Amino acid sequence: MAEALKLLGRRNYAVVCGDENLDEISIAGTTHVWHIQENGDITNYTIHPSDFGVPTHPLSEAAGSSLEENKETLTRLLNNNLEAKDEAIRDFVLVNTGFLLYISGMALSMKEGATIARETLESGKAETLLYDFAKATQELRAQESEKAAIN
Repeated sequence: MAEALKLLGRRNYAVVCGDENLDEISIAGTTHVWHIQENGDITNYTIHPSDFGVPTHPLSEAAGSSLEENKETLTRLLNNNLEAKDEAIRDFVLVNTGFLLYISGMALSMKEGATIARETLESGKAETLLYDFAKATQELRAQESEKAAIN
């Protein structure tokens, strides 16, 4: 997969695989990374939740549930009103967001990326960004519908 991304000219991308065959950064343990560098070289390394400053959790603690329960969990996460059972989900968000911030160059380390993610959640900025994104996509959809109706 990393070779295909490289051939497509992608840079500062990463392919990840948790030891549990997870296609995201794992909170349960080691994740394997194939990082396509700016110069096109692919570096392989492993990362661990401790690289982000968070503890490990069994994946079962971050598993989704019913639509209503997932919505409630997301609301608690965005409102920084977490229950003990939400910590694994929050940490799952922190490691994956932190890694994206690191790979994109917006953070100098994975731990700094996770810190930025935590601050964004705790300050309420994540909720604002989510609602702004939803509003923008709804406006774009409305514009596209208007164009289609004219044609």
